[in-house]
Amino acid sequence: MEVKTVYLFDEVTGEHKGEYRAQACPMNPGKFIVPTHSTDVLPLAPRAGFADVWNGTERTYVPDHRGQTIYDQATGLPAECDYLGDLQAGWGMSPPFHVIKQNKLVQIDQKWAVANMSHFEYGSYLIGCDQIDRMNIDGVAGHIALFGTFPADFPGFWKAKDLAGQTALVPMNSVNDFRAMYAAMTARGSANFAHAQSLKATLADATTEAEIAAIVW
Repeated sequence: MEVKTVYLFDEVTGEHKGEYRAQACPMNPGKFIVPTHSTDVLPLAPRAGFADVWNGTERTYVPDHRGQTIYDQATGLPAECDYLGDLQAGWGMSPPFHVIKQNKLVQIDQKWAVANMSHFEYGSYLIGCDQIDRMNIDGVAGHIALFGTFPADFPGFWKAKDLAGQTALVPMNSVNDFRAMYAAMTARGSANFAHAQSLKATLADATTEAEIAAIVW
């Protein structure tokens, strides 16, 4: 039996949906039994980012962003694109510039906090400075500030890591040794502050997305 290839399209969008082998109509020679939403016009060659759409008279490439994240250009809020065609007015494929800047500002503050709460260098040692470490450091510092001496149960050393990352014990033979370690922590905090402010100044002057992306801690 004679067959003819026709091409299916979506009833709503006109999007190409595949092909169909239509059978000849036995009651009407030269005619074929074809689905309602089909055409014998050959599909377009695939093109990334576009859908092949039949508009009733011809095939055209229509932008296809479905499934991608798009952004409200007023608020910066994201959404998933669920329609064919150009993006609706007020939407874009990237967040608006002011939101990109704000996101980078938040990132700088996060990196700053991580740097402050990780470690600092003291001589040939890396001293931990997370929340618990900082509580211990401040506890000893407070005792020294009040009484001029280490707490009664102070072990005479501070647990740390050497520059190779191995556990090490830093001798604390006097309160001056501890004060020197504390000064190193303060200096690292000041350096982190200065670095954060420098990055924020660079961010304030940035005028392109590439310039913002280049700002790293």
